[in-house]
Amino acid sequence: MRKLTLRSLFAGAICFVLVEVARTLLGWIGEQLTTEILLQFCAELGVTWGRIDLLEANGELLFLEYNANGQWVFLDYSNKVGLMKKVLDYLTQTACPK
Repeated sequence: MRKLTLRSLFAGAICFVLVEVARTLLGWIGEQLTTEILLQFCAELGVTWGRIDLLEANGELLFLEYNANGQWVFLDYSNKVGLMKKVLDYLTQTACPK
C-alpha cells in the first residue's frame, strides 16, 4: 500500500504543503481543504508558526506531529514556490510591525 506523507509549514495565514512518498518528494499541493484544515488546527492551538506532518493512509489523514521549530528549508531548497520569501516576509512583519 502506498502511503503519502504531507509535510507542511505554516507562517501566519500562509500554508505550504509538500507530498512525499517513500522518502521521495513528489511536489507541492495546493489543496484548499488541506490548508484550511491545517490553519484551523493552528488557530485552535493558538500558534502562527511551525511544521505539521500528516500521514495519508487508506484515504484518511493521520496527525504525526506539530513542531514549532521544525526544519523547513529542505521543503523548497531551490525556492521554486517562493517559500523562503514568504517566510522572510512573515518573520519581518512579525518581528518589525509597521
